[in-house]
Amino acid sequence: MARVPSINPKRDKEIVRLRKLLAELEQIPAKRREDECADEREITIRAMFRDLDPPVYQWTTNDDEVAVDAIMVGIGGTTSEMIGIGLTYVEPMGSIYWNARVTDKGVFDAGGETGWWTVKDALAQAHALQHRMGYERVVVTLEEVGIWRPEWGRLADKEGF
Repeated sequence: MARVPSINPKRDKEIVRLRKLLAELEQIPAKRREDECADEREITIRAMFRDLDPPVYQWTTNDDEVAVDAIMVGIGGTTSEMIGIGLTYVEPMGSIYWNARVTDKGVFDAGGETGWWTVKDALAQAHALQHRMGYERVVVTLEEVGIWRPEWGRLADKEGF
């Protein structure tokens, strides 16, 4: 798909700067990444990228649907049905998980990141893992589609992976 040319040179300049920073981070050896806070810097830079050009996420509300080539972010919170019966609103949170896969970056067992994350942080971490592990994409599973917020990115027009 062809990309529409940008009419914002300042934005384009920032994208070039962020790409250079990411390239520098990728050159840091694994044994030095912690000392240089490389993982945290990478998450921050990738979040800045997403703010400049929000991704479009494939999504599903079907818990049984699995994307074997993707880092998956499950998003849950208070549904409209829960509010309808009088339960208290709970901010949407995300969990991160993936299937076992062999990529050009290694062999990975099925797993996930423990705990609940804010959705924005979960998506940022999922993108960092996608890059680090060599998975094809990041997809979203939603408790219900109405829980999604535009500041997290865009959902594909049709449901399904």
